[in-house]
Amino acid sequence: LKALHGLTSDSLDAIIAPASTLFRRVMPRGLFLALTFKLAKNDLIERADLIQKLQTLGYQRSPVVEDAGQYAVRGDIIDIFPPQLEQPIRLTLFDIEVESIKDFDPITQRTAGERLECEFPPAREFLLELTKHAPEAAKAFLRPHWPSDLKKRADARDIPKLKRDQTIDQMLNGLHFPGSDYFLPLLYAQTDALLDYASVRTVLINDTGAPLPAQAQTFIEELADDRSRSEHLETIFSPEELYLDSVAFDQS
Repeated sequence: LKALHGLTSDSLDAIIAPASTLFRRVMPRGLFLALTFKLAKNDLIERADLIQKLQTLGYQRSPVVEDAGQYAVRGDIIDIFPPQLEQPIRLTLFDIEVESIKDFDPITQRTAGERLECEFPPAREFLLELTKHAPEAAKAFLRPHWPSDLKKRADARDIPKLKRDQTIDQMLNGLHFPGSDYFLPLLYAQTDALLDYASVRTVLINDTGAPLPAQAQTFIEELADDRSRSEHLETIFSPEELYLDSVAFDQS
């Protein structure tokens, strides 16, 4: 998520990653941009509205903010740790006005420098809250009938009904689970790849010694072989729905 925000905001100098990271499908770039919001000093926002925005973007409420993607509420003080920052920020409200935005140390909880504004991108890629509280700009990216789609896919793969229904119940209740990021094709009408977030000025350097499209195709074939022997629920998706093959990589 830090990389996705850095690419859209042109704030990263370089990303060093294995080739497989380039092949993985991620949340749509347009949705990422539509959901990212900014708050500046003296802006007006209801506390309840801010909390709902954070929940929708996948931030997890916690008594104390220590890790990226968490937020905490104490009266008119809201601590938030956006994934692109090295430290969390402390936002103080005066009624509905943003009175101050300050960095703070998550260990000592002491504030440091003050900011004039701060940007808040999604804290997760798989955003279950969007099924309940999707902003108008996000609705075009969503699949409205995902529960029935999950049932059909699971039944086609002979996934046990109990496992299938437990997963649907977890998702309907907004509960994330290990491997939930593999379910992006279920929730989103389209997915993108890391390179779709990059600007036209981005330079890609391949030091693996093999062409990336060929590596993408080999990766897909290995996944297909693993899928044929697995009973995990994420196997309801084809490898091409989760990763780019050689053709899709060239197009990205």
